Amino acid sequence: MRLGQAEECSRRALASQPHLVDDEALAAIEGIAALGVLELLDELPPEQRDAIVARYIEGCGYDEIAATLGSPESAVRKRVSRD
Repeated sequence: MRLGQAEECSRRALASQPHLVDDEALAAIEGIAALGVLELLDELPPEQRDAIVARYIEGCGYDEIAATLGSPESAVRKRVSRD
């Protein structure tokens, strides 16, 4: 994603429906951080990292990510699901 695209994706998602973080969600985020998952994202190729962040952290749909990245939706799905 180009600089600012992830933020724009988030803003659009938040404008349509607010994302509230409750105690359970906050505990899950802290658990992920404790496992070092966020640091592992930095080791991924940028296209894959950006797609994963947009999908699972920012909550964007595949179609929205594809439009933002200028990629086919099938390519975005592959980037997100790669082992």
